[in-house]
Amino acid sequence: MDLFDISNYELSAPQCPTYYSLAGNGDVLDIVVHKNIRVSEVIVSDILNSDHLPIKFHIWDHVKIMNLSEPIEKFTDWERLSTNKISLSDINNDLPGLDHLIKHKQRLRKLWQETRDPACKTAVNWVTKSIRRMIRKKALER
Repeated sequence: MDLFDISNYELSAPQCPTYYSLAGNGDVLDIVVHKNIRVSEVIVSDILNSDHLPIKFHIWDHVKIMNLSEPIEKFTDWERLSTNKISLSDINNDLPGLDHLIKHKQRLRKLWQETRDPACKTAVNWVTKSIRRMIRKKALER
């Protein structure tokens, strides 16, 4: 709680559980962390037929909302976007052998998940890095 003390954050939680396990044990999973806002109450709602109950919290009036930054004004170059078109076949066939590498990686990952062999994990990592290098190299060429 030291972080809350030095940063002026406040913690509000409901008085009753928001989650019930299959055994019927209740626990509070939902809380409200706030700063410079007065929360009047946190209410657990039973509108859903679920093991997890949603919460509602009411904020007192006269809340000052600070403008943290000015809006970013950017303009879209619609001419460039409308003339540069890439077809789906160009995208899919741009990297020959990529499909084979991805399938090989999936098979290796499945083998690693079944055996937990460190050599399989090393192979999965190597193939993953190879795929990543291929994609980055192609992206730099564009």
